[in-house]
Order: sequence, then structure tokens, then C-alpha cells
Amino acid sequence: MQPPEEYFRKLEAIFQKHAEALESEVRALQQADETAQWSSAWKKIYNLRFSQAFARQKVFRNWGADAAGCDTLKDFECKNKVCSVTHQWVIVTFSQVSAVPKRLLLKLYNKSSVILNN
Repeated sequence: MQPPEEYFRKLEAIFQKHAEALESEVRALQQADETAQWSSAWKKIYNLRFSQAFARQKVFRNWGADAAGCDTLKDFECKNKVCSVTHQWVIVTFSQVSAVPKRLLLKLYNKSSVILNN
């Protein structure tokens, strides 16, 4: 059996490798479709649809909820200022509410304005 530190080092390497590949592929699609040239109205729609597509993937939704539940995610603002949300709002809005533990929903509700948007 390997030490836990070694396991988590390997786990981090796996995540990093796939995150880089995923980002590269998404950036290539954005560049090919020239999404940077879209109007700000379309960029708002893009951010919504991107978040929905992301959250539809069970592994991202579940692991994101785990990270939020452990308070390892910080509030953030989108870099391009097209949207301004917190991770709590994104998780509750774009995931299936039934997949989020009620305890976490209550915690998130107490921290921020929650809009349930199914």
C-alpha cells in the first residue's frame, strides 16, 4: 500500500493532465468559432449554456458539489465581467437539485441568494 501523500500526488497529476487537455480542446473550439467576437448579449448566453453543459456531466457536478461542501472553492467573478456569480449560485442553479444534499443546499442558501432554475 502506498502512503496517502503519494496517492494524492498521483491523483493531482491525473487531474492536471486531463484539465490541460480539456481546456486546450475547448479553447480551440472557441477560437475556431470566434466566440470572442460575439456580442455581450451572446456572451451572457454562452456563459449560461457553457455552465449548463458543464454541470450536465455527472462527474463535474458531483465533484464540484463535494468541493463546495468542503469549502475548498472561493467565490469568484467571471474574468470578462459578463456575469458575476458565486460558486454556490452556479452549483445550485445548474445542477439537478435532487443531486445536491439538503444540508448543502441549506448551507448555500444561508450564504448567498439562491435561484433555483431547473
